[in-house]
Amino acid sequence: MADATLEPEYDLFPVLCTADIPIDMVNEFLSADAMQEAPLWTLVRSPEQETFDIPTVPPVEPFTNGFIGAPFEDLVSFDKQYFLPGYGAQICVDCFVVMDERTLEDQTVVFYNLECWERREEDEDPDMYDGSDGSDEVEKWKSVRFRIRSASAFIRWVRDRNIFLVEGETEITEDGIMDDSDMFKEE
Repeated sequence: MADATLEPEYDLFPVLCTADIPIDMVNEFLSADAMQEAPLWTLVRSPEQETFDIPTVPPVEPFTNGFIGAPFEDLVSFDKQYFLPGYGAQICVDCFVVMDERTLEDQTVVFYNLECWERREEDEDPDMYDGSDGSDEVEKWKSVRFRIRSASAFIRWVRDRNIFLVEGETEITEDGIMDDSDMFKEE
């Protein structure tokens, strides 16, 4: 594992597993890149982990997963505790990927992104926004589900545009998964 002094030219996205995901599936996710671009991921294996792969390059060996059953709030706390102080240059501090029970069922992952925006009007009620602390800037965690096969391409795209914009521009299927059918269409 590398230390925080190495600075790649791109951000890495933390990947956490809240279910007992088979190592083959973890490696499949880490390897899937429809765009064939630079690695995107740093696998977080445990809440006690203090150093992180910059990036995680598959294949990874089986590991003891310290996040099984962890609620979303614990994942956010871990993200703030470990990535804000020192890893910000390499690891995205305002987003992460979760492989969960549903990953086992339908080969999808959840991408969480912390979105911030300024309150539109000075006279708006500070408590109007869920999670608001009354400041001029409002922030909220949002999520979207991607198929493993297209996650790396979509995450780059969503990260550049933010989920607010994506929700209006893209098709989310009935089961809550971002539609990737155009990406894999035969020409």
